[in-house]
Amino acid sequence: MSMLLLSVVLAGASLEGNATRTVTWSELTATFDPNKALPETLRLSGEGPYPAVDLLREWRELAAYVAPATTTGAEVRCFGDLAAAWAKCTKDEQRTALFERTRSTQPQLWARLEPWAGEMLDDKALRKASWTPDDDRADDGCAFGMPLLWDDARFVQQAVVFVRADLEALKAAENDYPAYRQRPGSTYEYIYPVSGSLVSGVDPNDQPFVALKAAFRADLPWPFSHYTCDLRVLNRVDNSGGLVCDVRAWNDGPKDDFVWLSGRDHYFEVSDQTGAWQGTLVVRWFGFDLRGVPDTDSARRAGLRAGLLCLKREAEALQRARAEAPRRYSGGIPPLAVQGWRG
Repeated sequence: MSMLLLSVVLAGASLEGNATRTVTWSELTATFDPNKALPETLRLSGEGPYPAVDLLREWRELAAYVAPATTTGAEVRCFGDLAAAWAKCTKDEQRTALFERTRSTQPQLWARLEPWAGEMLDDKALRKASWTPDDDRADDGCAFGMPLLWDDARFVQQAVVFVRADLEALKAAENDYPAYRQRPGSTYEYIYPVSGSLVSGVDPNDQPFVALKAAFRADLPWPFSHYTCDLRVLNRVDNSGGLVCDVRAWNDGPKDDFVWLSGRDHYFEVSDQTGAWQGTLVVRWFGFDLRGVPDTDSARRAGLRAGLLCLKREAEALQRARAEAPRRYSGGIPPLAVQGWRG
């Protein structure tokens, strides 16, 4: 890694009162053991009502794919084109016509986009004050795929959202811990990043990482009480140069509240056919098992919707308020403006 890039990573992580400590990859295990994160690949479970598609593999390709030009001069040659055109539509009839034009001019591209495009671009429900993550709606901006399977017994939910915000805005929303308790559907009694836990360095592939600890306690419906979590977060750059964020519960021993909790976000910048930035795709894997609580896949999907869609809504609000051109990051980690530190 160049010293310039490393200095950017460390500058972004060094926050007032919580300066980062530089650690080696082996020392990182005290904060986040990479060997206990989700595997890099998971297989489809064969369960549930959602399409049997590996969303990470599909959208890693679709985020960068531009279809060949046609003699008809099709306006849509990639997902970024579709997102840009959708934003200009003011009526449902215009959006329907846009999809029909794409179907007729780019049938092969549309065959791949059709299962997801409507749900990802139509997010009007998310804009309403009455929105709740308990509702699985076709107009909330979140599209699910068939659950994935980890270790033959753990079901991991997968979903994708399109966010009209850059990585810096996404990470700012994610790390605004005081805002978590105000989010729709929140049951947090407290949630905060742990002071002094911020560490950074480079991995064996010379890629940057930044990790921290967080703690939370949340209510459960009667007849249950509450649960606590020692959460660990690892931001890193994968072999393709993309930003990845892993989370897992640290307190998953035989007497702790979680049997397991793990998640992972992959981020992909989206451009139109001219290279103009349009937004960021986030593919999330997420699953958990609370000890002694009969949680279901619907509860896990609600938890995924709550986290991912609140992230989308808040990041887009930050992007609009900033009123600046989006900032692009390739092979690096954007500044982590973590808020709400407590001891």
